[in-house]
Amino acid sequence: MTARIFTLMTALCLSPGCDTPSAGDLGEKEPEEPTASVGADVGVEADASCDPSRPQGPAPRLMFVLDKSSSMGAGTRESAPPLLGRPSRWARAHALVEELTARVEGEAQFGALLFPSRYADVGGDAVACDVLDVPDLPVGPYTSAQLVERLPAADTVDFAGGSPATQAMWTALHSLLAQPSGGAKAAIVLVTDGGANCADEDAPLAEFDADLADVVAFARDTMEIPTFVVAALPAEEAQAIPAVNPREALAAIARAGGAPHPETGFFSVDDADGVLAAISGRLGVGAPATDACP
Repeated sequence: MTARIFTLMTALCLSPGCDTPSAGDLGEKEPEEPTASVGADVGVEADASCDPSRPQGPAPRLMFVLDKSSSMGAGTRESAPPLLGRPSRWARAHALVEELTARVEGEAQFGALLFPSRYADVGGDAVACDVLDVPDLPVGPYTSAQLVERLPAADTVDFAGGSPATQAMWTALHSLLAQPSGGAKAAIVLVTDGGANCADEDAPLAEFDADLADVVAFARDTMEIPTFVVAALPAEEAQAIPAVNPREALAAIARAGGAPHPETGFFSVDDADGVLAAISGRLGVGAPATDACP
């Protein structure tokens, strides 16, 4: 574990009586939240006759942490090759999020955080690794459409910047911790092509950020928040920027996150059914209801 990660871990307030800051105290303007169309008490009341796979009590919370680095679009700065003649990695990630949220709408609360932030697309090298201090959409009882409208369009390809996945995970975890949970379970869905970087200030895009696995393990062990790692068509072989074999890295991160695919570690961005089944197994959302359930 690096000194950088140790510092970040100790900065998170974890004791029950901790005076956690609100999102507005975190240094960035809090995004204006849409008006949710479902009540804050979304979820299913406990009923012994119901299918036990259905959520009981407070609605589980899902935070989508979404890679929008250059390699997710046209691949202008990182070395993962663009998917010529096929939908981009971002288009596939967008489709996955849209389908998953549609299928758990009304059963789960959800939110989203993009990395790098949108500033990276217009601000050049100075903000290539920028991550907001609050999510683009904090977790709440929204509809799928409300979340999706906060994302870049599915056909966007002109992304810039690196892949500050580690810092994005900290923002996501801090947000989940700062919000009242009511005892609801929480999980993170990390969608990326595996090229985490932005750890080296001198060469932010060149070096792989190995701290990401430590962060998801910390979330699993200390906060009881698993991370489902979804691979957005990572390169088949080792790449140069950042220097890593993305498939091997994603498998290790997924296993550290505590919710791995039983064979590959990571899930595929094109396998919405598989991702939803894994989430359902942990959180009880998206499972078919029995006739006895409301």
